[in-house]
Amino acid sequence: MFCMSLNLELLRVAIVLAGTAYLAWEDHRTSFMNEKLLYGMIGAGVLLTLATLDLAFIIPTLGIAAVIFGIGYFGYKTGGIGGGDVLLFTAIQVLLPIQPVMLRAIFMDFIGPRTEFVRVLAYNQFSNTIPPVLSIIVASGMLALLGTAIMYAWLMRNMKLKPDHAFAGLATIACVVCFWVLQYSVPLGLVQAFMLLAVFAPAIFLTTFRKQILEDVVTQRVALDDIEDEDILSTEKLSEKVVEKYGLQKLLDADGLRKLNKTAAAEGWKTVPIAKVLPRLGLYILIGLTAVILAGDVLAFFLLLT
Repeated sequence: MFCMSLNLELLRVAIVLAGTAYLAWEDHRTSFMNEKLLYGMIGAGVLLTLATLDLAFIIPTLGIAAVIFGIGYFGYKTGGIGGGDVLLFTAIQVLLPIQPVMLRAIFMDFIGPRTEFVRVLAYNQFSNTIPPVLSIIVASGMLALLGTAIMYAWLMRNMKLKPDHAFAGLATIACVVCFWVLQYSVPLGLVQAFMLLAVFAPAIFLTTFRKQILEDVVTQRVALDDIEDEDILSTEKLSEKVVEKYGLQKLLDADGLRKLNKTAAAEGWKTVPIAKVLPRLGLYILIGLTAVILAGDVLAFFLLLT
């Protein structure tokens, strides 16, 4: 594995933590992330990476960042993830291309006496093989799954519930099978069981009530003048023929808004269905980033340590 000097490691960690913390606060407050700050973080990461003059370090660092941006951009254009989130994950990759060792060493020294040495060694060896950004994506995704389920459950507390029993059954079977495979692959203790429950329970809930959540919570009728840049159009609530005829797309960027306004004028629409109540990932990314900086790969940490 590559290594970074202590000074550069601290600088990279300081930039990525401070920047992500501010962006998480801004995302929570406004649902948007400052693009200038995001591009600044990416630029700082690229400059620090190029300054090493080490092609064996530069190529994989920027290559993984390009893959993350490419996949994320596709998700952004199809309405699956916010553009700010894509840029933030890209910034995290170029700023933190390898696992920082100093803070994790302090953290592991703190918990080490309470763990088995062999497990700690196995965990460290495994964690060092994984780019931090991938661990952060997994950790923040798990947190977002739990947080989103709690948010939607609270918003649905006074509604008459309409579960999809077929999907509920399939989701439950999938979770039970996954738990059984893990149980026979890695000995699971109480901590691991609670961690899996925190993932499986919200997954089953969101799958069971997916249709009701989309229709009764997420989607709202919004006047054309009140649509904001990069809102998500709920095309599933519109006629398929109209969507195909005018080439409507979920992401309402400049091109999407132009097509929507043309369609609204032709069809006489005053309001359109917009996916307004969506989870904001900034805080989950910040928590996942902090956890990975301190503990390395979060899944390995919980599965290999007792």
